[in-house]
Amino acid sequence: AFLAANHIWDGWIAAGMGLALTALLTAMAGFLSHRHATLQILVEKQTRSLRVSEERFRLAMEATSDGLWDWDLRSGGIYWSPRAFTMLGYEPGEFFVDYEKWKTLIHPADLERTEAELKQHIQKGEAFTLEFRYRTKDGGWKWILGRGRPIEWDEQGRISRTIGTHVDLTEHKQAEERLRYAKEQAEQLFKVTPSAVFTVDNNRRVTSWNNKAAEITGYSSE
Repeated sequence: AFLAANHIWDGWIAAGMGLALTALLTAMAGFLSHRHATLQILVEKQTRSLRVSEERFRLAMEATSDGLWDWDLRSGGIYWSPRAFTMLGYEPGEFFVDYEKWKTLIHPADLERTEAELKQHIQKGEAFTLEFRYRTKDGGWKWILGRGRPIEWDEQGRISRTIGTHVDLTEHKQAEERLRYAKEQAEQLFKVTPSAVFTVDNNRRVTSWNNKAAEITGYSSE
């Protein structure tokens, strides 16, 4: 009878433990299911947020005439946005861009200066602005304003990634050249005109005179 009672008691204990284990497993399953659902919601929320950010960035880049570049100094690869290619007459992604390819696009007269300035800024870990000429697909040249700044560093504190933009300065440079030429022509005409001509400032003080005025007054125009 004692052995039978023990057997029954052991059975109750085993049954109780089984029920407790089942309840524990059920609770854990519920917790994990809830946690999974919560994580799923968070992932979906982050994914939507990322899509919105990417869409805003895409629309912003389409609305601007600037080209975007992203240079990974570890691999050497340089990402160019579609506009960075098309402003030079190339199809988006027409060629792979890395540092060596970049150098072949720079005007020979600008390469040494541009490369030296770029390396100096990279070594100092600072933002930079450079002006140089890029070769276009049709063999011409375009003036470019290149801006960049570092955004990632390696374990040794060296820059590992930098991003920036390309701005087409060609029309601005051409306007500057036309203005310079017009100024030179006006100055030349001012000097050789057969009449005496003087220029004065806001205080009515004579600031310059042409050759004929110098001849009349005896004062040099230089």
